[in-house]
Amino acid sequence: MKEQLAAIEEEMDADIEILQISTYDRSNSQQSILNLLSARQREIFDHARENGYYSWPREATSRGLAKDLDISKTTFLEHLRKAEAKILTQIE
Repeated sequence: MKEQLAAIEEEMDADIEILQISTYDRSNSQQSILNLLSARQREIFDHARENGYYSWPREATSRGLAKDLDISKTTFLEHLRKAEAKILTQIE
């Protein structure tokens, strides 16, 4: 990296001062995306992930997961799809 910066300084006749170097923490990024979900959406999304809903082949059905949470399949899928939409719009 030092060589690349030196080349830029020379080519552009510039002085580059580095004030901070940090690493990208993917876990914090993922956590901030999940924080966009409502408490209920997060509960349902986590329940689906923990029980193999996103595995291939799928280890759980929406009907079974909804039953675990004592809600209808339609309500379960509504919360899950809204959560997925919020997450997917952040990945662009």
